[in-house]
Order: sequence, then C-alpha cells, then structure tokens
Amino acid sequence: TSRGSAIIAEMLRLSDNVPRLLYGQGPEAKQFAPIIFDFEYLKSVDFFEERIQKDPDLADLDELFRANYFPLLERFYVLFDSIYKYHWDL
Repeated sequence: TSRGSAIIAEMLRLSDNVPRLLYGQGPEAKQFAPIIFDFEYLKSVDFFEERIQKDPDLADLDELFRANYFPLLERFYVLFDSIYKYHWDL
C-alpha cells in the first residue's frame, strides 16, 4: 500500500540521519553522555528526570540537546507511531 511505502521511505531517510552521538561516536557523544540513557530510563523515569532537574548543568545540557535534536527525534517518534498504527490497522 502507499501508506506502507511511505513508512518505509521515511525509515530509510531517517536511517541515514541518525546522529553519531546516539552511537556513542563523535565529539558530542561525550558532551551529551550524562543525559542520554539506555532502556533503564524506562524503569526509573522519575529518578533520571529528578537527577537532571536538580543539576543546573544537566538541565542546561538537556535544553541544548532538545534545541538541537528535538525535530529529528520527533520524526522518529512519528515513524514508530505510524508503524504501530499501520500494524493495528492491518
């Protein structure tokens, strides 16, 4: 279907644009390492969020990360949401 093709096309576009820092590579990887978590975040959301909010440096770093990467991360979220909805609509 055209919807499935659109999902695949967006997946391919995004796969070419994953920031190197999310692979732990490049100079920004070290800079943002204190605020980039693995799946442990999902088990202890409040702990990680509180840690960031209590430390002004981490809060500033979090804001910088959002300013630089939020549009791209939002595209990934929309892609995953589209895949989920497509699956349930089949």
